[in-house]
Amino acid sequence: MKNIFKIIKRIIISFCLLYTFNLITSKIGFIIPINFYSIFLVATIDFPGIMILVILKVIL
Repeated sequence: MKNIFKIIKRIIISFCLLYTFNLITSKIGFIIPINFYSIFLVATIDFPGIMILVILKVIL
């Protein structure tokens, strides 16, 4: 039960991080879609996950 709450907490924090990032960067037209894959990536490796998504968005 403790592990389930920890996973849910990480997912919620990941969603909030991505949402905040999108709010800040929406003024320059840079938005990372909030979907299962992006939330999973940020939930597993935190802030470096956001940097990976930014790099992938710039490259692709």
